[in-house]
Amino acid sequence: DPDPEAVVEAASGAIGGDAEEPTPSPGPEPGPEPQVEPEPEPEPESEPESPPIVRFLEAYSEANDIEDPALQKARFASLLAEFSSKRFTCTNPEARKTNPNAPPTFETRDEGDFWAVEKGDGSDDYYVIPDPTLPYSEERHRFCGMKEAFASNYQEGKTYTHMEIEAPARFSLMGSLWAPQRPGKIVLSGEQDA
Repeated sequence: DPDPEAVVEAASGAIGGDAEEPTPSPGPEPGPEPQVEPEPEPEPESEPESPPIVRFLEAYSEANDIEDPALQKARFASLLAEFSSKRFTCTNPEARKTNPNAPPTFETRDEGDFWAVEKGDGSDDYYVIPDPTLPYSEERHRFCGMKEAFASNYQEGKTYTHMEIEAPARFSLMGSLWAPQRPGKIVLSGEQDA
């Protein structure tokens, strides 16, 4: 009689022992492994998952909420420098007033009202947003290339003082000329009658 019980106790002790022993021994082993694995993993992950445009739009959104115009303008200026942004503008608004069917011509300018952030893949593609410090007027919408670059809730005859970026536009740069690749989307608010 005692022999079978001893066998059962020995077996359960062995099973319990097996179950407990692997837990502590892998415990110390994975310790070094997660330290080794997470370091290489986040580096490749952080690049595609948090490209410059994502960080730029987060900082842009924060700056956009600053109510003091001087502070806001200073924050946007430091943001443009921090992300090595390029600026460009529509260079043919007068021609477009004469001929509304003329396509906009976009060229690099220091005071351009389009801000471009490199896509970060080594190409000449850029993510583009409009300068939010300028009022969004009918002229800007119709003749300065905004309606070609961004879908928006613009209403004729209105001027808007605030914009949110839902999606940046995509442009490619060829020399000093910018070619629209995909329109972005903006939401305008703070409307005033022109």
